[in-house]
Amino acid sequence: MGHGHDHGHDHGHGHEQVDWAALADHLEREGELLLGFVTETAARVAALRTAPVARVLDLGSGPGVGTCELARRFPTARVVAVDATPAMLERVSTRAAAHGVGDRVTTLLAELPDGVADLEPADLVWASNALHHVGDEVAALVAFRSLLVDDGLLALAERTDTDSEWFQDMRAAIPGSVPSADLTSMLAAAGYEVLSDRVEQIGDTTRRLVIARPRA
Repeated sequence: MGHGHDHGHDHGHGHEQVDWAALADHLEREGELLLGFVTETAARVAALRTAPVARVLDLGSGPGVGTCELARRFPTARVVAVDATPAMLERVSTRAAAHGVGDRVTTLLAELPDGVADLEPADLVWASNALHHVGDEVAALVAFRSLLVDDGLLALAERTDTDSEWFQDMRAAIPGSVPSADLTSMLAAAGYEVLSDRVEQIGDTTRRLVIARPRA
């Protein structure tokens, strides 16, 4: 389910000695545990939209577990997996081919949010555990709005332990970071209307999922 960077939170913050193969294996296992979360989210998105989902952006895709599930759940959609790590995107392509969706899944090597500014708008923007790695989360959410078609939806899966000491330390280490806030208030500040907001316990992991749309 997305990149899930829940691995000590050193991704992209100056730690170069990362074993990407081992990390990808870990994130694939974690993603498979969370597949039901992606499936249910896709069902909610489909119910909230009147038009079919034809284009999906998976921001912070990691090894592509969520990417491939989104492609499966939206069988006519083209899905773009975006990640800042080439090793992760290689896993996306391999996994997509193995799951029979390789013809509809493409990859983009880019940092969030600046690296996606020129992408064609999508019906669904999905970001799993990606937002809290961006220095200015509200600015990123504003940028994500430009990635949505007029009736497009943003789905965010995030951690719930954002008031913990390690989370604050992780945020402080991000260049140009500004203080984080509650997800609902950040979405409101970025011009979104929240349509669905829930928390789910999956094994020993708690995730919050918010589906929102830009305010008219």
